[in-house]
Amino acid sequence: MTHASKLSVALGTLLVASLGWAPYTAAARQAAAAASLPAVGDKARDFTLSRVDGKPITLSALRKSGPVVVLMLRG
Repeated sequence: MTHASKLSVALGTLLVASLGWAPYTAAARQAAAAASLPAVGDKARDFTLSRVDGKPITLSALRKSGPVVVLMLRG
């Protein structure tokens, strides 16, 4: 078998293997993303953001003073 034919067989095998796994990995990623989505009524996980002045603020610190509304805007 020539070097070129060995290379084409290897590439063909790689292509078949990658196409066989593509639907599985996409489905697994989608299932994992759906499992991590919050349900209606769930409390948000704690997170930290930077304020306008650059200082960090956490959701848990804001909750201490009452309910929190998080508004995210595209900009």
